[in-house]
Amino acid sequence: MRRRYTYYDPINRVMFAGLLVMAGVILLADQAGLLPAYRGAGAWAWIVLGAGVVFVLAELVRGLSGEFGEPHGWTLLAGVACLGFGASAIFGVQWQVIWPAALILLGLVLLIRNVSGR
Repeated sequence: MRRRYTYYDPINRVMFAGLLVMAGVILLADQAGLLPAYRGAGAWAWIVLGAGVVFVLAELVRGLSGEFGEPHGWTLLAGVACLGFGASAIFGVQWQVIWPAALILLGLVLLIRNVSGR
């Protein structure tokens, strides 16, 4: 008999649903010609940037609230990587700026985690 995984994590479910909706809206806007053509960035660059925002926001919610467990390091790392790739493709942000920002973000999450006492 198979055991079911009973842990319910609403942050992951909302994050996954948000990613699907965001990607669909961006692809639909691209097909309708409504997606901004900033520096020639395509729809996938905007999707990657949006995914980074969703990942980082999920980790901030997880870190600020005590109801959903502790922040996951891998989700934050994936969010920062997506933000970096998306920002460099769309806005031309250099990696020399992204890494210090990633360290600041990681430090803030660790600080929130330690101050909240979890």
